Amino acid sequence: MEGAMYVKKIILCLVIAGTAMSAFAERLNKTIMPSTKEGKYNESNPITVGQLPYLPIPSGREDYAFLQSIGKVTNVVIGYFMEGERRIVWISDSNSDGTVDTGMIYYPETKKISKVQDIQKDYSPDKFAALKKEIISGQSKNLTLNPEGALYLKKIIESKSALVKKVRYRNGFRTLVNDPDDTTTHRVMFYYSNNEKSGGGSDLVFQVYYHNQGPSMIAPVIPCNVYCKDSSDPVVVEAVNELSKFTGKYFGE
Repeated sequence: MEGAMYVKKIILCLVIAGTAMSAFAERLNKTIMPSTKEGKYNESNPITVGQLPYLPIPSGREDYAFLQSIGKVTNVVIGYFMEGERRIVWISDSNSDGTVDTGMIYYPETKKISKVQDIQKDYSPDKFAALKKEIISGQSKNLTLNPEGALYLKKIIESKSALVKKVRYRNGFRTLVNDPDDTTTHRVMFYYSNNEKSGGGSDLVFQVYYHNQGPSMIAPVIPCNVYCKDSSDPVVVEAVNELSKFTGKYFGE
């Protein structure tokens, strides 16, 4: 009797293991599916008004927002596709003084571009700073953001999960988060470094390769929704210093 029960347990374990291996094999054969209908965002190319018609258009009704800060120029782009007239809003600070100098709106349906009528009212320095902080944090009451922001990063660092890999990057860190279903694959990458001592600005990059949706891997509309390279933007510099200090606390300098 005990022998029969033992055999049944072995068979059950083999069935479970076989199911898991089958799901894993199915996953390995899948490719990352896009979330865009058309358009592309190359984060290393500074945004200009001429690029607005070529920015991503989601496949579904999905908003997005991203922050780009290269040198002294800081750009925020918000795509509104869930409600109302579909539009892409671009606001830009050309000299890292925290004041929006340019604001344009692109309407994909009509291909028209217009100016933001009242930049100082709609995007005052305080509102602009708050907007950048929200995108970096990954949380907002009004915007749809990639959730893998600074708050997510802090939580996974605190957990000291085996899925988190940390390496030195310039004067800061590169933190990689592996996929729990395939621990050899990086799902998210963060890197952040204040390079002031070496004569540069601050680097801050949040790259999400895909989200898991059941057995599927779905790329965000904007995989790199925070891209800052040698930035002198005060909000970016503050975020980099905070994240570097936080990471050093848990993983050591």
